[in-house]
Amino acid sequence: MFDIIICGGGLTGTVAALAFSKNNFSVAVIDPKKLAGSDQKNGKTKRLIDFRSTAHLEGAVHYLDKLEVWKRLSNYSCPLETLSIMNVNGGNTPREQETKTIFRASEIGKKQFGFNVPIEKSWQILADAVLKEERISTFSGKELQSYSVQGALVNVTLSDGQRITCRLLVGADGHLSKVRKLAHISTISKTTGQIALTFNIHHEKPHQNTSTEIYVDGGPFTIVPLRQKTESHQSAVVWMQKFERANQLLRLKNIEFKQEVQKWSRNIVGEIKSVSKVTSKPVGLSIAKQIVAERVALIGEAAHTLPPIGAQGFNLSIKDISALESLTGAEPSKIGEKYMLRQYQRTRLPDIFFKAGGVGFLNQLALSESSALQHFRALALSSFEGSHILKHGLMRLGLN
Repeated sequence: MFDIIICGGGLTGTVAALAFSKNNFSVAVIDPKKLAGSDQKNGKTKRLIDFRSTAHLEGAVHYLDKLEVWKRLSNYSCPLETLSIMNVNGGNTPREQETKTIFRASEIGKKQFGFNVPIEKSWQILADAVLKEERISTFSGKELQSYSVQGALVNVTLSDGQRITCRLLVGADGHLSKVRKLAHISTISKTTGQIALTFNIHHEKPHQNTSTEIYVDGGPFTIVPLRQKTESHQSAVVWMQKFERANQLLRLKNIEFKQEVQKWSRNIVGEIKSVSKVTSKPVGLSIAKQIVAERVALIGEAAHTLPPIGAQGFNLSIKDISALESLTGAEPSKIGEKYMLRQYQRTRLPDIFFKAGGVGFLNQLALSESSALQHFRALALSSFEGSHILKHGLMRLGLN
């Protein structure tokens, strides 16, 4: 018997488990893999290599600090002090047709917008914290098979036949959420026709803690700074391209792919010295039509999946966790009851739709080959550069 069962042991699930345990709830975490991709052999935790990274904006940093994990995460984080957006109409236009808009955190009185943290390190630190927490039990290597609600209890059956019980079932199991499916919750979904290629690069010039988004045909080419561990400068890259072009890139030999990266990076970080293994993922936008059911709540990508632009995905997940944790912590005896879940949905769903709409629009502007939209994109960026009020307002909006 647990107070809360969380289905999903990724970043969202582990943060949620720690948050609920801090409120003295007993928590179970179910994940079909070893917790967050770990191999807990001889008491040690080994991680699967993951070259992706995640931007932690100000709100997420404060929340993780409250959970007493940010201090460890900060050892691997790189501050995001500046955002540079380069607009390139037509993809291969002459340099005089390129425009650049610079957003500096110092302009709105902040040292940085947030921090970029490698997902591999985040998983390791969060998983270790979960495994050390007495109020959290882990069911690694097991899947959610089914669940049923009987009064104030949720009876959960695992893939090995084991049965556990809780008062609230939380779906943190990603965009293909089994919890969402079993709860018969449908989604509003749209594919963008793109694939996101993610990899790390070592490069010649220092990145100056600047994240650079290059708006070109097919989608943005984004260079995100990573913490410098050696004398070599390194950054993470998220390169969104349409299916056909992305698949062509994936078929290239290492040296050919590096040459393409050099070309599309427009020498912003100088010579590209090496490129890591490339991972790929289809890009889409999906929002659950509701994020609650009877004694069920959805958080993270089980509730919303966004294109990787604008640093909103993980930070939206933190806001989901914070809202649900606040409600359950305020009235522990009422956990999982209808009015509490309705309040969670009223709190979160409007923000989710607003952010999803904004990210979807930005991505459409970034990938469009329409000369009219490209002109609008250039005009909009120019207006931000020319107006401190608009510029500062946009930066504050992105951090909320």
